[in-house]
Amino acid sequence: MVKISKQLRKYFITISILSIAFITITSNISINFFFSGYIRDSRSRDDLKVLKYVESVFSEYEEINDNSSMNLMHYAFSEDVVIQIKDTNSSIMFNSSAFGTIIGITDEYSKNEEKFSFRSYPFIIDDEQVGTIDIGRPKSIIANIEDEKFLITINSIFAAASLLTLIIALRSSAHLSKKFLNPIYRIQENAKLIEQGKYKNINEVETNTSELHELSVSVKELAERLHHQETLKRRMTTDIAHELRT
Repeated sequence: MVKISKQLRKYFITISILSIAFITITSNISINFFFSGYIRDSRSRDDLKVLKYVESVFSEYEEINDNSSMNLMHYAFSEDVVIQIKDTNSSIMFNSSAFGTIIGITDEYSKNEEKFSFRSYPFIIDDEQVGTIDIGRPKSIIANIEDEKFLITINSIFAAASLLTLIIALRSSAHLSKKFLNPIYRIQENAKLIEQGKYKNINEVETNTSELHELSVSVKELAERLHHQETLKRRMTTDIAHELRT
């Protein structure tokens, strides 16, 4: 048999752990899924900025040469995107990651282009479509080092909160279970006193719990009735003995 104090402590700690786990899982789901809608909208707006920049560079140089390619490559790296320009025949005119590799400038994005999701936009100059612009962004919203550090920090906070919750649960469960169980232990002692016939030694039970209060009152009234019956029994026995002697 397991003591009720240990059971209460186990339940209290279990509920605390489940609560922290639920909050952690819900928060991570929110970051990875619910927040992705905002990220998609934000990326769409950023894509428009990239398009305008590419069009402005092309309008300035009127062709894809070393200077325009260098400007586009630096801009792509600064925006954490891959810019790919194709002509009307779908032939690649410029690719920021490939150009960066050629001149010896690479980063974590250009090395992992297969992890990017591309969107195609019409490449329009002077109201005429001269090709398409493909803009690639990381498929995952947690894509760069800063995002990964943010996610690690969030989960570290949850882990610390879980540990702190366990410590608080262990300490508070002992106090709360003691406050709740003391009246039960007193009622248990009163039941043993009734079993031993010590009806006048019943302890007072102090509790704010209505069910325990009603139970303690019932036990006390039972002790009083048994004491009254015991007194009547002794008196009757004395009277009968007296009658027999006379």
